[in-house]
Amino acid sequence: MFDVLVYLFENCAAFRACRDADSITRRLAEAGFDDEEITDAIAWLRDLDQVTSDNIALRAPTDGAFRVYAGFETNRLTPRGIAFLAFLEAEGS
Repeated sequence: MFDVLVYLFENCAAFRACRDADSITRRLAEAGFDDEEITDAIAWLRDLDQVTSDNIALRAPTDGAFRVYAGFETNRLTPRGIAFLAFLEAEGS
């Protein structure tokens, strides 16, 4: 699934504009990803969308700020997944 998410990041010029599950599924199928990978990626993106919409920042991050993951997040994310999220956050996505 990591490869699918990297592909989306690299190939969706406006990642946030590429949130429609049908268009993402079509794009990934055309790129040659298998159905199981696509289904897993869509589910992950939906979960990410819910977590980020539920998150309310109390104030803007300052220099030296860092992300602390909740237990349910670390139970579901692999270290590679967390590293990928850190990369996306650093890129401003």
